[in-house]
Amino acid sequence: MTRAETEQILAIIAESYPQFLKGRNPETTAHLWQMIFADDDYAAVESSVAAFIATDTKGFAPMPGNLKALMHPVRDGEDENSAWALVLAAIRRSGWNAGEEFDKLPPDIQRIIGGPETLRDYSQMDSETVNSVIASNFRKTYRERMKNQREAGMLPAAMRARLPGEKPKDEFDLLIGGG
Repeated sequence: MTRAETEQILAIIAESYPQFLKGRNPETTAHLWQMIFADDDYAAVESSVAAFIATDTKGFAPMPGNLKALMHPVRDGEDENSAWALVLAAIRRSGWNAGEEFDKLPPDIQRIIGGPETLRDYSQMDSETVNSVIASNFRKTYRERMKNQREAGMLPAAMRARLPGEKPKDEFDLLIGGG
């Protein structure tokens, strides 16, 4: 989003929430919002502002995180129960072919599981333990990983590049010294 577009978004918010800019430095606010929404399309931000205003029942202006959450909703298939179903199916078929089953899993799930030997170990455990303790631990870890990825995905590329473990996504990231 350009600076002019950012200012237009702030004007829309200020029109709907007259107290929004009270006590704030408009220049600093515009700079901050410009930085946060630098990689976002104006139409997407404008739509999220409109959706926020249309559904607001509390009377408080949106913060950037409110709008980013509307722009980046949780996608179907990202819940921990769907992920656990994939793991459980892999466990059931891992007695002799744990490597093949592990390779079929999505990368995020592979990182949580660790390796084919874990699937093989789980396949040898009592099903009660797998369906309770192992499932609970997996779901919790998966939920946290997806939450962290969603939050990181909401950040502009320049900020994401500074996160531990992030690689530069484009030429701009390389110029600012991202990983």
